[in-house]
This record gives sequence, structure tokens and C-alpha cells, in this order.
Amino acid sequence: MWVLQVSTRGYLAWVFRPVCQHQFTDLKVLAHIREHYALSNGTYAAPD
Repeated sequence: MWVLQVSTRGYLAWVFRPVCQHQFTDLKVLAHIREHYALSNGTYAAPD
């Protein structure tokens, strides 16, 4: 049964493909956002 309609070989090639530069940059930005969100005690906007 092929749920994803792809071969096992094709799926594994996709899973183990290295992260591209654009995705790597996105992950770095996301890490910074999460870090600052945590440091601000979970606030999203400027305090009133």
C-alpha cells in the first residue's frame, strides 16, 4: 500500500537530502524568534 504515492527510494532520498541555504536561513531566523519570545516571557508585541 503506497500512502504517499512515492517509492521507498524516492522518499528516503527526500528525507536525507541536505538542507538548502534558504531553509537553513529560515531555521536560523526561527531560532532567533523563539529565543527572543522566550526571553520576553512569552509576550508577542510591545508592552502597553
